[in-house]
Amino acid sequence: HYHRATLALPHPAPLNTTPLSGADEMIRPLNADDWAGLPRLFAAAFSDVAPFAHLSQRRRLGLARDCVDGTRSGRDGPTVNAACFAAVGRAQEKAPLGALIVTLTRRPGGGGGEPPQPHLTWVLVQPWRFRRGLGTALLGHAVAALSALGHRELDSTFQAGNERSALWHWRNGFHLRPDPFVFRPLRDTPSRPA
Repeated sequence: HYHRATLALPHPAPLNTTPLSGADEMIRPLNADDWAGLPRLFAAAFSDVAPFAHLSQRRRLGLARDCVDGTRSGRDGPTVNAACFAAVGRAQEKAPLGALIVTLTRRPGGGGGEPPQPHLTWVLVQPWRFRRGLGTALLGHAVAALSALGHRELDSTFQAGNERSALWHWRNGFHLRPDPFVFRPLRDTPSRPA
C-alpha cells in the first residue's frame, strides 16, 4: 500500500541548496557511471524498511539491482535527466552518498490528454547520512531544475508504514493526495538513461 503526495513548484519556501555539511562533499548531476553504484546505495538506504529489512543482504542487493535497472530501462517512465542528482565525496566521486531520480508518469484518471508529470521515483541516502539534510539538499536541486523546465508540481509515492519517508515528505512541503495511487509510467516516450 502506497501514499501519494505532491509538492507545488516552485516551492513556497526556498529549499536547502547550500553546500553540504562537509567541505569534502558535493551535489552534482547524476551521470551514467553513477548507475552502477546505485544498487548498493539502494540496498543500504532501505535496509531497515519492509520488505527489504527481512531479506538477506544478498537478496536485498539483488532486488535493489532489479529496482534500479527497471528505473534506468524506463519501467518507471523516462528519466528527467536534468532533475536527477548525486551526492558524492570529492575524494571518491564514484561512491554516491545519496541520489535522487525523477521520472515522468501520468496521473491516475487523467486519461491520455493530461501532460506527463514529474515523479520523485527514488531518494537514496546512505544510512550514516540520515537526518543530516542530504535528501533535502538533493530535492532542492531537483526542484530548481524542474521549475526551470516549466513544471509546476512534483508527485511522489512512499510505502505506507515507512514513517521516515512520510516525515521527510511532510517536512519538505509535500501534501498527501486523496486519490489512490495507480502507477502509470509513460510507455510512448523512449527512455534515455543518464
